[in-house]
Amino acid sequence: MNVGIKFSRLKREALVWKSLNHVNIVPLFGFISGKLGPGLVSPWYSKGNVHQYVQRVPHVRREPLCEDVARGLRYLHEHDPPIIHGDLKGANVLVALNGRAALCDFGLSVKLDGDPTGFTSSAIGGTLRFMTYEQLNGNPGFRSPSGDTYAYACTYGCQEPQKLY
Repeated sequence: MNVGIKFSRLKREALVWKSLNHVNIVPLFGFISGKLGPGLVSPWYSKGNVHQYVQRVPHVRREPLCEDVARGLRYLHEHDPPIIHGDLKGANVLVALNGRAALCDFGLSVKLDGDPTGFTSSAIGGTLRFMTYEQLNGNPGFRSPSGDTYAYACTYGCQEPQKLY
């Protein structure tokens, strides 16, 4: 993919991400371009992603983190037009200093108006263990609110495997 296409996709992702304003969505501060190429700037989350956090702090209550993710997803899905995250997993959920979780990485997100928003979009894109049946079986570009919900369930299962039946 040439630099012009990458830049235009990153710009589109930035415009969509910048329009989001919710406590459970990592805010976008801006856009930079340097020797290593273009990039997006967001706050630093020193507690890391939710997967790292629950491993480092095993006694932490996971339910509030899962509720935060659900609130962030609901915000995206109720947006006008709705936005599909497209790559929800523990690595794409950051934990703030106050212990609250926020969604990040909108590189594979899709607005339900049909236009991809992402810089990293590709034919298959995403993380295999969090993909829906449709994505794995012949429709790799398929993304939907129910797909995000499926990925949410997989993420919750990774956080609390002993509670799955």
